Amino acid sequence: MKTKFIILVRHGVYAEEGLSNDPPLSEMGKRDIAKLAHCLAPFLKNLESEIYYSPRLRTLESACIINEITCSKALLPREELWSDRHHKEDFPWLCGLIESRNEVPVLIFVTHLEYVEDFPAFYYTSKTGREKAFEEPNKGQALLIDVDDFRSIILPCYSEKIESFLGLSRVSSPKIINASPPKKEIDYGDGSDDLPF
Repeated sequence: MKTKFIILVRHGVYAEEGLSNDPPLSEMGKRDIAKLAHCLAPFLKNLESEIYYSPRLRTLESACIINEITCSKALLPREELWSDRHHKEDFPWLCGLIESRNEVPVLIFVTHLEYVEDFPAFYYTSKTGREKAFEEPNKGQALLIDVDDFRSIILPCYSEKIESFLGLSRVSSPKIINASPPKKEIDYGDGSDDLPF
């Protein structure tokens, strides 16, 4: 099986107290990443995945939350995913990683603004020779890209939107003809047992 999807996750909102060079996620950032992971979990349930992350505290925490909820096969730090001013120089490395991990259906990269902003277009151009613009996820969101046709979707979103993106049809549940509950009757032993509740 080859890699079918790449997911570029932008780390969650981080705490600004103390203005550390390597701040942790804020409570809101943790909630946003957990929401994203819960959105990914049904999609990843039957697909093997690996998570690569920038070795900064906010991306490590984001990757750990995603891994805890989705149970990915591997959680691997990669210095190349840190987006300093030279991040575009690392794009060929990431393209090579995607090609070399072709037995893993889903590759997840937890990184920073510059990667989620610039890498999708670079990867598309490297594969097709053409240009294409991609949506950019906010902090705590991800861009899911189908590597066969380069369709993409921002996550989290409603499960129906993901199913539509993946070309899945929702199995309709049987229709309930009488949705109202039957009238309850309680025997109080005094003849008033026909009171509905």
